[in-house]
Amino acid sequence: MFLMIFTRPAPTFSVWAGRRLLAAVDAVAWPALWGWLAFTRIPHGGLAVRWVVAVLVCLACRRLWRAVADNEHYGFVTVRWAKLLLCLWIFGYALKLVM
Repeated sequence: MFLMIFTRPAPTFSVWAGRRLLAAVDAVAWPALWGWLAFTRIPHGGLAVRWVVAVLVCLACRRLWRAVADNEHYGFVTVRWAKLLLCLWIFGYALKLVM
């Protein structure tokens, strides 16, 4: 059996002044936040927490490289989460208006 998997190419975003710096901050901030939460919320995690933080550091390096070197293909994670939270907020507000 022959299986072919096609993936879509990464979308091309417009590049503007300061986008590279904001993308770099966005690329490092989310893994740093998750690492900070892992260290502070799991006090006796031991080796598992250190392993998770090491994976997050590798992920942050990869995301930072994409944010700086391949900026036109980097999508902001903060924007993605903000859209989701805004949709949930509007849905909750609509439920409040209905009831």
